Amino acid sequence: MILMVDVDNCTNKISKTNKLMGFGKNINLKKLKTLSVCMIVKNEENLILDCIKNIGEYVDEIIVVDTGSNDRTVEIAKYASSKVKLFNFKWVDDFSAARNFSISKATGDWILILDPDEVLLKHDLKKILAMIQ
Repeated sequence: MILMVDVDNCTNKISKTNKLMGFGKNINLKKLKTLSVCMIVKNEENLILDCIKNIGEYVDEIIVVDTGSNDRTVEIAKYASSKVKLFNFKWVDDFSAARNFSISKATGDWILILDPDEVLLKHDLKKILAMIQ
């Protein structure tokens, strides 16, 4: 599931026109608003590295909230990218509580919600960046 939130307006942004967003053109990354990725994890050592490496060069920060892993998930996330900010959250049988905690730690203008088993195609990541510009 992917959810993008415009933190300034607290509304979902959906663009229907490629022309206005300039898809297909070179994107000036210096003018982009900041993008945070938030993910909740538990025992994802086999997936988290690929997910983080896939998005690392395109986002400003990666908020990883661990809900009690007993494998190497936390260790892998720590060293996967310098953009990772790792937090622990005691699982309380409530996904929304963990999700809201992750969002509260994000500092970007926009937030992209990803699960560690999701890998976005590079051209889709570029479209997301163009959309939030």
